[in-house]
Amino acid sequence: MKRGRSFFLTLTLDVGYIVLALVASVVGLFRGRFAGMWDHLKRRGCAEIPLREGDRPCVWLHGVSVGEVLSARELVQKIAAEFPRWDIVVSSSTRLGVEAARSHYSERIVVSYPLDLSYCVRRAFRQLRPDLIVVVEHDLWPNFLRHAAARGTPVILANARLSPKSLRGCRFLSRVYPWPPRELAAILVQDEASARGFIELGYSEDDVDVVGNLKFDNPPPPQAEGLRAELQFEADDWVLVAGSTHEGEEVAALDALAELRRRDRRTFLILVPRRIERTDEIASLVAAKGFSHSLWSEERQRGPDVLLVDTIGALARISAVGDVVFVGGTLAPVGGHNVIEPAAFGRPIVIGPHYRNARSVVQSFVDGEGLLVVPNADEFVKTVVALKENPERAGELGRNAARTVRENAGAAERVLKRMKEFLQG
Repeated sequence: MKRGRSFFLTLTLDVGYIVLALVASVVGLFRGRFAGMWDHLKRRGCAEIPLREGDRPCVWLHGVSVGEVLSARELVQKIAAEFPRWDIVVSSSTRLGVEAARSHYSERIVVSYPLDLSYCVRRAFRQLRPDLIVVVEHDLWPNFLRHAAARGTPVILANARLSPKSLRGCRFLSRVYPWPPRELAAILVQDEASARGFIELGYSEDDVDVVGNLKFDNPPPPQAEGLRAELQFEADDWVLVAGSTHEGEEVAALDALAELRRRDRRTFLILVPRRIERTDEIASLVAAKGFSHSLWSEERQRGPDVLLVDTIGALARISAVGDVVFVGGTLAPVGGHNVIEPAAFGRPIVIGPHYRNARSVVQSFVDGEGLLVVPNADEFVKTVVALKENPERAGELGRNAARTVRENAGAAERVLKRMKEFLQG
């Protein structure tokens, strides 16, 4: 009976996925996005997953996109040092995530995460033969987890967080199917609030551990050293970096630059949009505001008011250049992005009021007086100008930010400790 129910559930999921894919394809065709959608489905169809050679044990680490993949850098290094005989597979669901993984984990096996169709899942497991799977933050799928359980492969959810909105969503899904699924071997969360949420959803206290946030463990990239001179900035120049920006936030950054320029002509702006597809749109906006610009992909030159970054993966380095750093997705109602990278460089950080995606992290910096939260774009402009005019205050913010990063490090070691319970290396 149990086997028959399992077959029925798998069949139902497969049929549902196929129907959704067909509907999405029709919608994508009408909206001119079919090519991108087809590329996504083809890439994740598991045909390109290589056969892992040899009989070495294997850890499979998965992050849905760039942020999750890169947050595990220190953890991957610790796994490799502790278990040098083990293969490490890194996967991502997005094209950009896969590219980031190939760039940062060139010595590892990097693949696209398979679609949750039962055929794709079975083939991925057959090709990779993992002994342990670590999913970073989220991206849980029922066929994948059930197949892992059937093979006896433990799955750990690491760096997990559960916002009130996500908790409500899980309660709703659990009316049909227990969510998160009970196949998880352990849930390692960022904060106490997330731990309480998972326990409320039915997990035991033994299965849920608060380990902190993996992003606090990642050291600043060494390539950042000397970047300011490489970008042709001089010692007396003052630079505002606006990273991971969304529509509307570039306007606020340009307004800040205009106000700064009224006081000091040696002020500059570096814009790093969240989506590089918006490069032409933002370049037009810069020109409409009366500023000149150059592109990151072009030869470095001194002179333009704005440096517009049009490639992926540069933000971590660029944060080191800023005398003040704005982290986007916070003035626009997006939910916020990574504030830890600029903090690790000891940069003073300003964000807007929308940071629900990083609430506990932001609170750590607020408590440590290492970050300023402003309510709107007008206050953002005023705050940036005030920090420019008060370098002592800006320096204090930066030092507090760096101290907060140091005080919250250690999650990678705690995750590895739990992993060892499932590894026979």
